[in-house]
Amino acid sequence: IADNSTTCTFQDASDNIWVGTNNGLSKIDAGTVNNFTTDNGLSNNTINAVCADNDNKIYVATNNQVNIIQDNEVISNIGTSDGLASNIIYNVFFDNDLRLWIATENGLMFLENDELIDANTIENFEIGKALAIANNSNGGIVMGTDEYLYFYPDGTNGAYATPHPLATQNSAITSISEYENEFYCSFENGEYHKFDGTNWTEITTDYPVSYSYIDPNGFTWLAYFADGLDKICRTCTQNIDYNLSDYSCVNQDYALTNLSITNPSGTSYSIDGGQNFQNDNTFNNIYPGYYDIIVKNGSEIIALDNIFVEGIGGIKSCILISQIDCFGNDNAWIELLDIAVSESFIWNDANTTDFYKENLSADTYSITVQNIYGCIKELENTIEEPEELQYSLLTENLDCYEDETGKIEVSVEGGMLPYSINWSDSNYEGLNLDNMPAGNYQFTLTDNNECQVSGSANISQPAPLIIDGTGEELDCFGDAGNITVSISGGTTPYEYLWSDGNTELNRTNIPVGSYTITVTDLHNCTISGTWEITQPTSSPSITNINKTDVLCYGESTGSITPTIEGGTPPYSYLWTVDTQEYSEDLVLTDLPIGDYNLLVTDDNGCVTSANVEINQSDELNLSIEATNITCPGYANGSLFANVSGGTGIYSSYYWYDEDDFVIGVQQTLSNLGPGTYTVVVTDSYYCTITDTYTLSEGIGHQIDFDITDVSCNGASNGSVNVIVNGSTTGDYSYSWAGDIADNTNAVNNLQAGSYPLTVTDFEGCQTPAVAIVEQPPIENLGAFPENGEYRFCSGDELILDAGPGFVSYLWTNGASTQTIPVVNGGSYAVLVRDQNNCLLADTATVIVGEVHQGEELNLVSVNSNNQTTLYWERTLDVGTDHYNIYRKSGNQYILHDTHNAELPGIYTDLNSDASQNAYSYKIAAVDTCGNEAELSDKFSSIWLEVHSSHFNQQSICTLNYTPNDGFFVVYYYILKGTSPDNLQVVDENLYDEFSYIEFNPNEEGTYYQIMVRRLDGCYPGDGNYYDTAYSNIVFCQPYTFAIAENLNDRINIYPSPFDNYLNIKFDLQESSEVHIYLINTLGQAIV
Repeated sequence: IADNSTTCTFQDASDNIWVGTNNGLSKIDAGTVNNFTTDNGLSNNTINAVCADNDNKIYVATNNQVNIIQDNEVISNIGTSDGLASNIIYNVFFDNDLRLWIATENGLMFLENDELIDANTIENFEIGKALAIANNSNGGIVMGTDEYLYFYPDGTNGAYATPHPLATQNSAITSISEYENEFYCSFENGEYHKFDGTNWTEITTDYPVSYSYIDPNGFTWLAYFADGLDKICRTCTQNIDYNLSDYSCVNQDYALTNLSITNPSGTSYSIDGGQNFQNDNTFNNIYPGYYDIIVKNGSEIIALDNIFVEGIGGIKSCILISQIDCFGNDNAWIELLDIAVSESFIWNDANTTDFYKENLSADTYSITVQNIYGCIKELENTIEEPEELQYSLLTENLDCYEDETGKIEVSVEGGMLPYSINWSDSNYEGLNLDNMPAGNYQFTLTDNNECQVSGSANISQPAPLIIDGTGEELDCFGDAGNITVSISGGTTPYEYLWSDGNTELNRTNIPVGSYTITVTDLHNCTISGTWEITQPTSSPSITNINKTDVLCYGESTGSITPTIEGGTPPYSYLWTVDTQEYSEDLVLTDLPIGDYNLLVTDDNGCVTSANVEINQSDELNLSIEATNITCPGYANGSLFANVSGGTGIYSSYYWYDEDDFVIGVQQTLSNLGPGTYTVVVTDSYYCTITDTYTLSEGIGHQIDFDITDVSCNGASNGSVNVIVNGSTTGDYSYSWAGDIADNTNAVNNLQAGSYPLTVTDFEGCQTPAVAIVEQPPIENLGAFPENGEYRFCSGDELILDAGPGFVSYLWTNGASTQTIPVVNGGSYAVLVRDQNNCLLADTATVIVGEVHQGEELNLVSVNSNNQTTLYWERTLDVGTDHYNIYRKSGNQYILHDTHNAELPGIYTDLNSDASQNAYSYKIAAVDTCGNEAELSDKFSSIWLEVHSSHFNQQSICTLNYTPNDGFFVVYYYILKGTSPDNLQVVDENLYDEFSYIEFNPNEEGTYYQIMVRRLDGCYPGDGNYYDTAYSNIVFCQPYTFAIAENLNDRINIYPSPFDNYLNIKFDLQESSEVHIYLINTLGQAIV
């Protein structure tokens, strides 16, 4: 099975036994074991329970989901994703209504109509560790846990529970059996109890009980943890008495007896444990052995017992023979075994004395054995002689040399099957050998009795086929050649077949190529040979000529690159121009235009030739056509590059100025001022041509202004006079932007600003200019305070006044009056215009006092004077005037003090003594109007006290402290030292531990303090960062031991069965102080 740690068993409808272990599930089917683990589908290997539905699907409770098995395969799971309260499953069980009950770590559920229903419906009876479930005879189920016995008569309808007697010990029920409406329960601690519906009664057993079961016959089976199994009969009232008759043979070789049950008298009797019953109390002709006797009166068992019938024994003799091993031998033997001293025998040859007979031939041998009671046993067996071991051979020789097609077949008869054969070559085995090479093969045959015969077989082969021949290498391309061949070996006559279909042996006058001949002898053995007739691959030829013409007119940039193939390298080359030798190189470069002729000769004198013509492009021509600048200062000249020749396709035009900067890339260059310009034109062969042109400047005008600025901001008394070429007269026209004036050189009543102007002379040349009229900045009105701030309290009203005597008013809120009312904070600006049309302005900032919410304490600590100190981070510039300090008194927080908001957020309560108790505080911000914010969350100081005591001659210092209140604490750090000035961290407690014990502290005494630290400290405003709070410092003087005269007289400790309390009683001989310490298994004093 999967593991020896068995946890549960189950028998399904097909009589398969399912065994759960701590390392997998096993299915036992007629002796075959199939194991299921996480390797083949289980979700977990810890098996807690097994059950099955009517379709024989197996449901398995594991420590990770319910697994469903069908046809030896895990087909699905039930877990938290399906609605279960937990994936740790204690138990699974089908009730009589086919509900599947599932007990999990977090409660009980049942599956009905494919819906999971929560069964944790009994108020105040939370379901714990459910290890036992059984059907209830009154309907539904009954279930046991570590605290209660639950009854579910119909799903959750009418469910109820009752505590069991071991609930306070958390000892779970491990099995439940019902008998006559009473429930018998075993528990984890080994106790066995009965519940009658109202009361629990403990049943005393010889050993601790691990499991109990009441079978249909009313027998109670008690399984013990380590002491086996008991079977208890509840209805048995009498002991069984019986008699045995004398033994007799009854024509058998074993003596039998009759068993008569004399007491008690019943209506039916069984000696096989209830498998078969008879009305007669006597059982005839029974063999010796164990018998399980049951006596019934009607349907009720009234007595049972196990007896052993010893008997007088039977004839146990037998004969053992051997057979003759090989033909012609007489070496068999026969032996009589297990015969008693009191027994006699006679062989078929009348011999009565020999137990062992040897050197026997083939025959039938018998013996008769008789005991003193007249019982007879006849024994017979036959010795046989095998036939002579013989063989015959069939061999096949090789048709072709070394083709390994030989065969040997050895036929064997006689002897004793099976046969074996050993060949002289150990690589061969078996009676029949195929695919054998030529050779002589010796063998030895052996039958099952080690009888042997030897022989040999020979396989022959013909001589090997041998082929030889020569081909021919031709001198000239296109000639014909010969092939000569000779053959020997194999078996004549031969047949010939060439790859081109010819059937002659030798070949003459055949073209170039590769030729293969296949020779076949009389036995179809073949051999092949291949020869070639070769020639030069081809005549020399010029297969390709790659030429480059001259790209730009008049240059020598042409080239010719021929490709030569065929013939017999190496080659020689000769170029000629106009019948004159030009070059002996293959490749020509830097060529001018012309006709070039090439002659190529290979190593065998074969020649070929070609003619190549090198051409060139037309000559490039360039001229620049200009459009001159019309007016002085204008940039309206243009140049046009007029180009012809070359390839006729021009890829680029680059125009350069006098500084050689590229200023244009088109054929026409426009919007040019005076200067010298150069253009470079490139055609599609990158041939270039360059030309240059100079544009002259036009004659211009000098424009000046006589300007009078605006006298004050916002006024309209500025003026401009235009001066052209130093004069205010002349034949010019004036165009002002924005139509601020007609055609005039003098403009008045101007506001501050820029005024563009265009002056045009009689030739139409235009000269632009801009006149700028300036003004002084807006003067400050001076209507509001110097810093511009007004403050008033929420709910009041403020009147802002810009002052009298102005022509107009404009406020940022859109008002146009001298004054405006203000109820909200913000910035308010006003713009006024005086009698001189000048603008003045001012701005006021209005602040409405609203108290700031959300100020929170950060730390409450204790200083060296045992005074509490509060720390918080102030919110600045929010109108806070001061802070109210509240301290807890009784159940209320009372105003204790105030703290100026201008000071850092650090307050020390001078009227506190943190060595006596803890203090709790809240703070609230108060603004300048007296409005108070909501109180902050509470923060408390840590108060530490110490007690000196002793236990088992050990001094003890016990620290108790109040919890930190205000922020979450992970650790309380324990500080100690020999003085208040050298305290260091020595240990820590978790957030829910508020006491600390030190055994055998410093004999001179020890100082202690508690420290906590928060991750998000604060900057209160004094330039420092604070994140740590401390308790008061205490001093512990170790206990001084004295000899105790009167110790405890008696201590009684007992648990209350229905309360989670421990009652301790001391009976003292005299009045005395009592120190009590409860020490847990870790040696920690917990009380």
